Amino acid sequence: MESTRRGHVVVVNDRGELVYSIGDDEYRTFYRSAVKPFQVLPLMESDFFESFGFEDRHIAIMVASHSSQPEHTKVVREVLKKAGVTEADLECGAHAPAHEPSRDRLARAGRTAGVIHNNCSGKHAGMLALAKGNGWPLAGYIRADHPVQIAARRAVEEVTGVVLDDAHSGIDGCGIPAHFAPIRGLAHGFARMATGSFEGKRKAAMMRVRESMMKFPLLVAGEGRGDTDVMAARPGAVFSKVGAKGILGMGIPERGLGVAIKIEDGFLADIGLAAMHVLRLLGISPWDAEGGGRGATTQVVRNWAGNEVGTDFSDFTFEEPVVMETVNAGSAASPSDTGIGSATPV
Repeated sequence: MESTRRGHVVVVNDRGELVYSIGDDEYRTFYRSAVKPFQVLPLMESDFFESFGFEDRHIAIMVASHSSQPEHTKVVREVLKKAGVTEADLECGAHAPAHEPSRDRLARAGRTAGVIHNNCSGKHAGMLALAKGNGWPLAGYIRADHPVQIAARRAVEEVTGVVLDDAHSGIDGCGIPAHFAPIRGLAHGFARMATGSFEGKRKAAMMRVRESMMKFPLLVAGEGRGDTDVMAARPGAVFSKVGAKGILGMGIPERGLGVAIKIEDGFLADIGLAAMHVLRLLGISPWDAEGGGRGATTQVVRNWAGNEVGTDFSDFTFEEPVVMETVNAGSAASPSDTGIGSATPV
């Protein structure tokens, strides 16, 4: 074994009751982009949402951490146009596309990346739509004291059941507030979105968010990305959202469960393997899990000559279930290590 990564996994039902855990189910971290599906709810619950003419693909891009492929930037621009705002209004900052072919095309054209290429530009476009529809100032919408961020924070608190603490907050890479909280709360939020366990507008909005994500998995992330691969491997069975520094939330509608995974050292590249492994442990095996495709829990490592030299894999087991079909509360499972390893020879 060349290297291993420690992590924590928690699975809960929509009442927040612990079903399975590995490691510390109260491990605290920044939720980062994993809460984008909750942050879009104030816009979707607004009286003016339908007047913008947003469709499911627009919702998917609003909760995305996209790779800036052409289909991503196209849909972000559609959101901006429908909301009556422009790229100049985006305050997320610019960075090069994560999608290598798109990055190369920009370079060959002699162009530099703009704010539209930021992986969070879809979320920011949605936040601008919320400000526009309410008649709030567009400038400064990323500030913690702006009505947009107050609404987003309230939605995250209501869905996760966690009271976010100003003393444990920071600024995310795209400029909006980020909050430090237990991973169990994140799992609870995804379980509630999986079942739609609210009433009225909140329930309808949550159901549409999850369906939009599962309908357009490519828009949520991109080619070869964990969220896209997890959702595409078993269409309609799971919705998934990663955040920077190794955080991921998943909802499983058919089981009414929410999952949160945190890789302690923040390494994000292998979190998709861990997510696939959790799904297999829960009896939700992606169709191509044994074939090395999108549903695989192992990944062949090749050197620059193309030769197979090792394997990246995810290997851990749950303790006895705490809550299962009868959803009776019980005591917490014993903590154990989450193993995500690399068996590449030196």
